[in-house]
Amino acid sequence: MTQLKKWGVYEAKIENLWFWWEWIAKIDDFVIFIKWWIPGQKVKFVLQKKKKSHWNWKLQEVLEKSNIEISAKCQHFWKCWWCKWQNLDYKKQLEYKENQVKESLKHIWKFDLETINFSPILGSPEIFWYRNKVEFSFWYQEMRVETDEDWNKKFFDTWETAWFHKPWKFQEIVDIANCDLITENANQVFQLIKTECLKFSKEVFNPYSHKWLWRHILIRENLKWELMINLIINLFQNKYKNQRFNTFLENLAIKLQNFWNWNWNSNWVHNWKLNYVKNFFYTNNPWLNDDWAKYEVHKIFWEDEFIEENILWLNFKISAKSFFQTNSGWAEVLYSQVKKFSDEIFANSEKTTDKIFIDLYCWTWTIGQILAKDSDAQVVWIEYIESAVEDAKENSKLNNLTNTEFICGKVEEKLPELLEEFQELDLIVIDPPRAWMHKKAIETIMNSEAKNLIYVSCNPSTFARDAQIFAEKYVLEKVQAVDMFPHTSHIELVAKFKLK
Repeated sequence: MTQLKKWGVYEAKIENLWFWWEWIAKIDDFVIFIKWWIPGQKVKFVLQKKKKSHWNWKLQEVLEKSNIEISAKCQHFWKCWWCKWQNLDYKKQLEYKENQVKESLKHIWKFDLETINFSPILGSPEIFWYRNKVEFSFWYQEMRVETDEDWNKKFFDTWETAWFHKPWKFQEIVDIANCDLITENANQVFQLIKTECLKFSKEVFNPYSHKWLWRHILIRENLKWELMINLIINLFQNKYKNQRFNTFLENLAIKLQNFWNWNWNSNWVHNWKLNYVKNFFYTNNPWLNDDWAKYEVHKIFWEDEFIEENILWLNFKISAKSFFQTNSGWAEVLYSQVKKFSDEIFANSEKTTDKIFIDLYCWTWTIGQILAKDSDAQVVWIEYIESAVEDAKENSKLNNLTNTEFICGKVEEKLPELLEEFQELDLIVIDPPRAWMHKKAIETIMNSEAKNLIYVSCNPSTFARDAQIFAEKYVLEKVQAVDMFPHTSHIELVAKFKLK
């Protein structure tokens, strides 16, 4: 048996996917988790540090290509790596993603897959240029921090720029020409803003020294190719609170207002679209963390304060702070699956009146509105973020929905109060954050004994963990995986539970 050593150089063939972008390779019977590469490749790597169950490693080179490997479309693939699966055929991507959902349920949480109805994964028709939101960071191409004998820090920053941070290396920036996940229109607008900002000032925000001006550029684009821009800055230093800076914003606004492109499409129904910037904001975030959403958004120019999307014949106003599915074109399929499960539930319900369901964690309330439309059920919606509640109310008015009620607060606090009012629930719809669902919220849902649950998840592992808890009182009947994020390891799924 091979004796593994720190700094040892080894070779191994990648065998299969474990979770997200981690793949399994083996040296004898010892498992090595290798990020980003694909099955069939033979790789050479250095073992750097031993953990309890695996080693940290660093790749030296790919010795043999895989027979399922293809050429990545993006010229920056090998230095960016946010599209970790671009060199993997899309049909294979879907196969591995579907298996990822099943493996999470079977091997991590010990579900019997024979008892669950799995429908084939639904792949996205557009695998490039599908993202409707992207956030770029201002940073330095080279950055390091040194400490002198008196423990004073010295910062060495050179070559100011803006693009994506490298995965897991947030002190490094990927300075690339364009991103193939967003439209050419969004790429051009970003380059315009980046150029003008760095022409005005080279002072890129430094999180170590807590100084300087530029932080992020947020770009949203709807299916009508209208753009929303939010420039996140740090006005902590008074020298930026002057007429010169205000003049810069006004001049940048004029250039953005004058930006437009004709884009021709062979589709005979929509044979042209006019791209333009519909609204431009800035947000002052003076603190170390990047959570700018809690600060006021200042309007520089706008036709409206929103851009709009139309999903399943409903209109949604999306503000600068709104959460919305990043693949608008395929969101209809995800939400249609939720509606399909909901229709099945209410079609089989013995109740003909007073139907009630609660919608949790749904941000701008896309799912709740779709289920409330043409329904005689009362829909109650709970969300913690106040701006999302305001967006939801606005969207409910926009779509003339009258069977809705909105509650602002934490799910784990507000749900118990609701259950005192509604003794018998037909359905609870859950769409929690990627990381976790609060333990108290899970316990409350369990104690509610709602007749049905629909769970929408973007994280198969945390879904499987919650599903195991729900399995004490609920049967997991159906699971439908939907790929909203081609060339990445992320995936959405919709699951249907029924009370035992």
